[in-house]
Amino acid sequence: MLLAVDIGNTHTHLGLFCGGSLRHRGRLLTRAHADPAVLAAAVDDTLDAWGVRGQVGVAAVASVVVARSRVAMDALSGLVHGPCLHVDAAWDLGLAVDYEDPQTVGIDRLLAAAAAFAREGMRQGVGVLVADAGTALTVDAVDAAGVFRGGMIMPGLQLGLRALHAGTSLLPTVELQGEGPLLGRSTRNCMLAGALHGTAAMLTELFVRIPAHLGQRLTPYLTGGDAALLAPLVRPVPRVDPDLVLCGLALAIQRRGSAGP
Repeated sequence: MLLAVDIGNTHTHLGLFCGGSLRHRGRLLTRAHADPAVLAAAVDDTLDAWGVRGQVGVAAVASVVVARSRVAMDALSGLVHGPCLHVDAAWDLGLAVDYEDPQTVGIDRLLAAAAAFAREGMRQGVGVLVADAGTALTVDAVDAAGVFRGGMIMPGLQLGLRALHAGTSLLPTVELQGEGPLLGRSTRNCMLAGALHGTAAMLTELFVRIPAHLGQRLTPYLTGGDAALLAPLVRPVPRVDPDLVLCGLALAIQRRGSAGP
């Protein structure tokens, strides 16, 4: 069994893989589990709830919060029988990285892109376009040859709403909802409309512009915590998988194992 741990700015996502399949998933607040003992206890309780306490062989950790990587490694080392591995941009993910400094690409971006491309890799002449809607919203392209061509980083939905509240004197605090009007008739609904429909319109346009820019077919994917909110509003309809980063971690471990010592 493999325990995959994706540490994000807001949430830490846990995934249990058995035989290459994601069997269980869970989520913790990253800031609330900054202490190794607290994180270890929470993960141990999660494994117990899944009925696999003491049965996990390997843990794989990826983090966009650099200071939390060591915390997670310390917390998990006593919960698995085998190694606890830190996955970073230097790992073989099955992609070539066309980036000014490949080591500075967010590992979450690379893992999601690698997982999506692995699913499309058998389709000749088709790459992938991955939008990850989390605290930040990223859009990244992998061409048909398996080259990560870079992408975009912008505020995520909730971060954008918080920025509007913090940077103005009149705009209120607004929490995301599952749906919102296209044209708001209150300040609150106008903000929701901008976050949801504005972001969806932007993704719809990017899902056309980026393939045209690269001159290739790219299958669009949508992942991250806000994927389910955006998916019904985006065209062309993307393939939605909120667990792409976790699946990328499993892929990294699989590729490491197949490469031998």
